[in-house]
Formats: sequence, structure tokens, C-alpha cells
Amino acid sequence: RSTGPEQLVRWIRASSRPGDTLLASEAVALQIVGPSGRKCLVVPAVYSNPYVAGSPRRAALDGMRAALAANDRPAFDAEAERWGVSLVLLERHELRSLTPGEGRVPEIARAGIVGFRRVRP
Repeated sequence: RSTGPEQLVRWIRASSRPGDTLLASEAVALQIVGPSGRKCLVVPAVYSNPYVAGSPRRAALDGMRAALAANDRPAFDAEAERWGVSLVLLERHELRSLTPGEGRVPEIARAGIVGFRRVRP
């Protein structure tokens, strides 16, 4: 029997292509996205490429989270498209501020993490 994190890794692999980028917190990036073999917009600084500026990625992560919380789909979609985000993984505590919205239907919920596919407008 597989654990919640293993199920999330399998879902990511089945729901994305190797070149896709995921939106997730640094902790989820390290524990779930990394083992799936996919890219994450932001990873912990010690695992980041020192030749890639981290601040624009951090700003994009914060902006997309704020857009999701404000139910501002156009702002979220613009940033997600710019960074190539195809899947979003949110920790349950991040969901408290979200209202259900078009294009945001959870596909998996395991180990305190909810995943959904970004539906392009």
C-alpha cells in the first residue's frame, strides 16, 4: 500500500510531462515535486541553481498565490502562462483563503496537500 506522498508523486507523473513546471511551496517542491522528476517554480535556496535569479521566481510564486486567494483568474493565468505552470499543489492551510473557482477543481488530496491541474482559458 502506498503512502500519500507516493500517490501524489504518481499523480504528478501521470498528469504532467517531464518539462512541465509546478507551483508549490518550497517544502512541497522538495518532498513531492522533486521525487516526481518535474520542475517547480521555486525550490529551497540550497537546492537552487546559483546562476538563476531566485527573486523573480519567488515574486511570481507570491503573486500567483495572491491571485488564487483573491480569485483573480486573469492575474493567475497570466503569471502561470509566463512561467509554464501546468499543475498546482497547495497545502491544506493555503486553501482556507481560496474560494472555489473555475479551473480550480482538486484532482487529488493526500498527505495534507491538494493538487489541481491548471485549466487554460
